[in-house]
Amino acid sequence: MYKRNWSKGGTAFRIAEYIFQSDQRNYSLPFYDIITQNGYSRSERLAISYYRRFLILRDLDTSGAGNEALCQLLEYLPLLPDDIRLDAYYRILAFYNVVENWPKLLLYAQELRSIALAEGQDEYVAESWLYESVALKGMKNCEGALKATAAYNRYGEHYARLSKYNELYISIEMKQIEPIEELMGMLKGDQVLLVLPVALESYLSNNAVTEARKYLEKYKGNVDDLISRKDPFHLKHKLRLVQALSQYYFRVGRYEVGFHYNAVSLELALKLKNIQRAGMAVIAFQEHEVHASAEQKNRFINILLNEVDSNEKNINHDIHGSFLVQYYRSIVAG
Repeated sequence: MYKRNWSKGGTAFRIAEYIFQSDQRNYSLPFYDIITQNGYSRSERLAISYYRRFLILRDLDTSGAGNEALCQLLEYLPLLPDDIRLDAYYRILAFYNVVENWPKLLLYAQELRSIALAEGQDEYVAESWLYESVALKGMKNCEGALKATAAYNRYGEHYARLSKYNELYISIEMKQIEPIEELMGMLKGDQVLLVLPVALESYLSNNAVTEARKYLEKYKGNVDDLISRKDPFHLKHKLRLVQALSQYYFRVGRYEVGFHYNAVSLELALKLKNIQRAGMAVIAFQEHEVHASAEQKNRFINILLNEVDSNEKNINHDIHGSFLVQYYRSIVAG
């Protein structure tokens, strides 16, 4: 009886919207569920309900319920009101960036740009180019990423500055070591932390072990800082750093330290459900297993069997997981 009245009269929707706008927005989820489960027709109200569900579940369970909620939302995007639709695209891009689904990120970045151009929304046009550069970089198309980076350079001073930062960052991703100190000199505060992993990888790719050692010595405080971080904002970069550190210490023959960082990277990769990084840790262990002690072998096996308690518990992804997005703005509220 109540479901029928709420669906027709909009009572459930009004309650849900009221709670969603409060600091207890997660409690609005059951009311949005009533609407989506009893939606008799495709409507703006139904589309908004699917959108709100996605925003809630995205933060509660990114790879599970959040992904399912996004799949349900996609077909309702055209029904969202204009003032919400662009923001919905923006947050969808942020989601695909976090889960590193680069093809989807590229697809919806291009869709957002098409809509934003038609509506004269330059900021969203610039953001679409920014996310496209992220997607192309993730797909190892660094040349394409540089072109996309140049495309948002013309959308004001803010994006011109970000374009310059990204140009240098992508060049480092392309294993160029010359831009490293230039970019480090331009960064402030915690921004430095996000460059450490890719810079170290670049040095190692160029067999510049001496330069890598000097870099680690110069920025030791920043390295220790990133390793100590437990917040969702930095975990992705922490994983990449400890993996690079393991490779560095294996390279210089300090196997005990190398196995330690490799174990840390495996454990964190499994917690973050990053199968690619977990696989890299397994391969690294196999390559150097001849130097591993019985204790190090047991630790590695125990991590794979989930028998070792982790210091990284209850990991929830932030909606801005990638350097090329996190770097440029404060975390989007709500």
